[in-house]
Amino acid sequence: MGVFAVARRCGLSPVDRRRSRAVRGSNETRKPTRAVNIEVRLFATLRKHLPAGSGRTGTVVVVPAGSTIADVIGALGIPIAAVFLVLVNGRYEADRQRQLDDDCTLSIWPPIAGG
Repeated sequence: MGVFAVARRCGLSPVDRRRSRAVRGSNETRKPTRAVNIEVRLFATLRKHLPAGSGRTGTVVVVPAGSTIADVIGALGIPIAAVFLVLVNGRYEADRQRQLDDDCTLSIWPPIAGG
C-alpha cells in the first residue's frame, strides 16, 4: 500500500499530507539537544565520587540542559542518602529537583559529625 493510500485511509486530505510532510522535514519537530557545564565541588567523604583526572575537590561535568541537582548527583554515582547539604552558586538549595543553569557551581557535602 502506498503512502497516499495510507494517508487517505487515515482521513488526510492532499493539503494535510503536504503539511505533514513539510513539518516532518523541518527543524520545528526536532528538539534541540543542548548541554550545560556544571562545576561540581565535592567535600569530605564524597570526594571519592569525583571522576578520574579531576581536581582535588571538584570538576566540571557536562549534562543535558534541564538537568536537575538529583540528575548530577546520580550521574556521579553518589547515593542520595550520602548528601546532606547542597549549595548552588553559594546558596543553600533544599529542592533536589531544581534545574541547573549553564556555568553554575554545585557544592555538595555529606553529613558531618565531630566535636
